[in-house]
Amino acid sequence: MLPVERQNIILSHLAVSESVRTIELASILEVTDETVRKDLENLEKRGELLRIHGGAVRPNQSRVELALTERKQVNREAKTAIARLAAERIEPNDTIFIDASSTALTLVEHLPNFHLTVLTNAHNVISALADREGIDLICTGGIYEPRSR
Repeated sequence: MLPVERQNIILSHLAVSESVRTIELASILEVTDETVRKDLENLEKRGELLRIHGGAVRPNQSRVELALTERKQVNREAKTAIARLAAERIEPNDTIFIDASSTALTLVEHLPNFHLTVLTNAHNVISALADREGIDLICTGGIYEPRSR
């Protein structure tokens, strides 16, 4: 099967569902995961889809409109690297701000285990840190935006 044929099949699947998984596409197309990843990369370069960890989603008008679970998967390795570097620079008793961005939310998973004050505008950060010992949480006011959830 030609790459263009595989890519048309991938786009057909995306037209029916909001996301596709690499392993499922490999099975359907009877090719390797690597072949599917190359096809997804080409389709992303053309703006026809957005790759996420393990597959792809339909492109939206804006990446901001992607659900948080999808945004967290986009460039996951880079976000983890950024989060680890940021966490290394946090010292005991620091006060830090963590916003609602998916990169900043990745930082929550890598926060050191000592006393911190965290200022945030993100309910996800509050939920993740509410039961953590040694974390003082301060919430900002504002308008709740359900799409950022």
